[in-house]
This record gives sequence, structure tokens and C-alpha cells, in this order.
Amino acid sequence: MSKLLILGGTSFQTPAIVQALKLGHHVITCDYTPENPGHQYAHEYHNVSTMDRAGVLCLAKKRAIDGILAFASDPAASTAAYVAAKLGLHGAPCQAIEILRNKPLFRSFLRTHGFRVPRFGVPEDLPAAYEMARAVGYPVMVKPCDSSGSKGVSRIESEDDLPAALTLAREYSHSGHIIIEEWIERAGRQIAGDGLVVDGRVVFGCFGDEHFDLRCSMFAPVGESFPGQLCEGHRLKLYAELDRLFLLLGIRRLVFNLDAMVDRSGEIILIEVGPRAGGNFLPQVIYHHTGVQMTDMAIRQALGEPIEDGAYYSKPQGFHASWMIHSLTYGHLAGFEIAPELGEYILRVELLSKPGSLVRRFKSSRDTLGYALFSFPSQAIMEDSMANMEMLLRPLVV
Repeated sequence: MSKLLILGGTSFQTPAIVQALKLGHHVITCDYTPENPGHQYAHEYHNVSTMDRAGVLCLAKKRAIDGILAFASDPAASTAAYVAAKLGLHGAPCQAIEILRNKPLFRSFLRTHGFRVPRFGVPEDLPAAYEMARAVGYPVMVKPCDSSGSKGVSRIESEDDLPAALTLAREYSHSGHIIIEEWIERAGRQIAGDGLVVDGRVVFGCFGDEHFDLRCSMFAPVGESFPGQLCEGHRLKLYAELDRLFLLLGIRRLVFNLDAMVDRSGEIILIEVGPRAGGNFLPQVIYHHTGVQMTDMAIRQALGEPIEDGAYYSKPQGFHASWMIHSLTYGHLAGFEIAPELGEYILRVELLSKPGSLVRRFKSSRDTLGYALFSFPSQAIMEDSMANMEMLLRPLVV
């Protein structure tokens, strides 16, 4: 029985914990939140922060683990790579993971190697930020350099809004650094999904459309739908860019999460390439759509187990989507309400917050109250349902 250390026990890591148990592994979890739901399934839990490299390394040595997995968590990915390297376990190169995790490093790497990349800069103080934003040209994006889940991200139209945006970004930056980026208009919807790298090539990718609730956030996604609107020509360009990226980074094996876009000139822009499976229960909706079990792939890669060719043969069928239940108001959660016409399309719906718990207005992934997975009979019904989902599936907040 292999010992697998899974970093984190939130609802987003729980599917990996459960799947590892099904595969017959001894599962160890750790983070600094004992009440996280995933820990109840593990063979053992340890109160060690997933960002405490030394602490996780000490735990890994003590428990003589065979593999370490960061699932649906960017910050944990660096720790997993560090520990794997120290103990000679399977994992991607530490330097490559740091490049993918850190926005300035990622943007610089892309620019150096000729990828399409927005203008950007990393200011040291407010005067430098004013100068940088003017050089980039308003509107600009202001982001934490090393956060995920769209936390602390702003789009601002003028320098009057810059101080508040900087303060917000720094609040969510582990290093305290922020990045200012050019705003680029995209053609069509944002692209989202997960992919699989085997022997240095992208052998599988399920990339669909990302959906946002513009009433609360234009950057934190609340849903994904498959198949997406990406045309075949742009899909081939995207695969070529990803293959080139992983070749340059020296990454041979990886389950990755993707956010990308096509700009108005038809060029592919890699917004984020996360070195881990996606959040928002992406692996689950991808499994329903393609039959490919990305959670299983991530576990096997962490343990150095072979992945059979047929395991990632994709057979997309039907029309599938996910939706994160979220609130536009503050209050306390009393449950949720589903429109009758939506009920027949639901594969699974679950609240992640307990009734009575405090609810915040949705701004980032941490404000997610629950989720739903859908199977629709047609593209038209899926598009209509996703466009009106905020009225069809609503949290009850009092």
C-alpha cells in the first residue's frame, strides 16, 4: 500500500482524497484547518500548513511517504515540488513550478520565448505604480503576484482607483508584491479546463468556456461549460503553444489547469497555467464529459505509476457544465432553491457551507457556497441555462 500525502483537505481536495482511497492507497492529509471536510476520509491528518515547506518535509520524512500531491491548489504546488525534489519522489521541476505559479516570472518567461503576452510591470511603491500604469495604458489589471482563485484582482480605468487596487492586491499576495498588466480585449469567451502532460507532450486537454457573474466579479469564474466555442484552428494553436511551453520548462509529467483567451487579432494568450488540477470541481465535470478521470491521473503521476495510453482517450459526449453557487449579498445561509425546469439536468448538487453559516458577497473562489454539475440534452439548452443560472439556482440568504 503506497503512502500518499495530499496537501489540503478542503472540498476541492476531497475528490482526490476519496479517489486515492478507492485506488487502495494509504492517504495522509495536512493543513492548518482540522475541520476541513476532506480530513475525515484520510487515514491520518496532521496539522501542518501546506505552505510550510520545512514542516511538510519533516512530516513526509517521518511518515516515509511514496508520493505527494497538490490538488486544486496553486500555493501547495510549490511545496509539493520542493518536498518531492528533496526526497527524490516524482514531481515536476521546482523551478518550472515557481515560474508557473508566479505571475511576473511566468509573464517574463513567456515574453523571453516569444509567446503573446500583455505588457506588464512589478512596481515597488505607489509612485512607481502610477508611472507603470501610465506606461502600460489604462485600463489596467492589478493582481497579486502569487495568489490564485482570482483573489485580489482588479480592473481599473484611471489612476484614481490605483491605490485601492494596490491595497487589495497586496492583501492577497503571499510575498506582498503586485503586478500591473495591460488589459486585452478577448474574442469570444475565456477558455478554461484541465490537461495532461505525458512524456513532455500534451496528450489530453478538455478546454471549454468559462462563465462569470458580472454582477459581482468579472474575474472570478462561477462556471464552465463543455464543449466550448473554441474553433479547431485556435484549438490546434493552443495545443502547440502548450507543447512548446512544457518543452521549454522541462516538464515531462503534469496534470495542469488552464485559463487562456484568443485576442482580437486571433492570437492565443496563456493567462494562467496552473501546475495542478483545476478548482471549481473541473475534474469532475470533465470526467462526465469525456470519460477521462483526471483525478486518477494526478494521483498516478504523484506516485510515479504508469498511465496507460487508453486512459486518456477522450470520447466527448453530450453537453456538460458546472456552476458554483454564490451570493450577491451578505447574510446567513438558509439553503438553496432550484427551478423545476433545471432539475432534470442536474447530475449532482451540494452545499459546501452549512446552513446558518455566514455568507459573503462573491468576490473570489473562497466565497463559493456550493456547486452543481449538469448534463444538458443540447448546446442551446446549455447556453440558455448558463446564461440564466443565477435565477435558476439560487442560495437562500437571510
